[in-house]
Amino acid sequence: MKICLVFSPFHRPNSIPFGIAYLKSNLERNIPKVRVKNLDLNVMFFNRIIQKGLNGLGKHCLSNNLKCIPLENLIVSGEIKKISERLKKRPSTQKDFNLYVNDAYIFEKFYKEVIDCYQPLFKSFIEQDILTGVLAKILHQDVERILTEEPEIVGFSILAENNFSYSLGLG
Repeated sequence: MKICLVFSPFHRPNSIPFGIAYLKSNLERNIPKVRVKNLDLNVMFFNRIIQKGLNGLGKHCLSNNLKCIPLENLIVSGEIKKISERLKKRPSTQKDFNLYVNDAYIFEKFYKEVIDCYQPLFKSFIEQDILTGVLAKILHQDVERILTEEPEIVGFSILAENNFSYSLGLG
């Protein structure tokens, strides 16, 4: 039996999916012939944003009068990529530490703004079955990623409302 366990966005990108890792280990140890694949769609989601941008989400938010600050500038300028790379390194001097704290603040703000832009789209999708092009594109990529595993069962790790919306959208 093939099982795919999914850690859905929107957690901070440094969140580690311990729950599905533990479940995978337990399932494989106790059920003969089970194969479990864990997918951290959360980190894949943020890597995609940092590398490729928001697929028009910033423009969508502004054109629909959503209270989203345009995020594309941080991405297009390459600044968020630099920040995320610096955050992967342990600061060794006071100057490095101060830069690290500043970078963490900027990244936290970036993270919250991404969620603020996506949540109204998920709300419309869940409550009114309205799937916009922006949301359809991102969900389609993740659904395709899950389906490449050819699972018989898909499980979602849901720790917060943000995960619930995304997981429901994938479902």
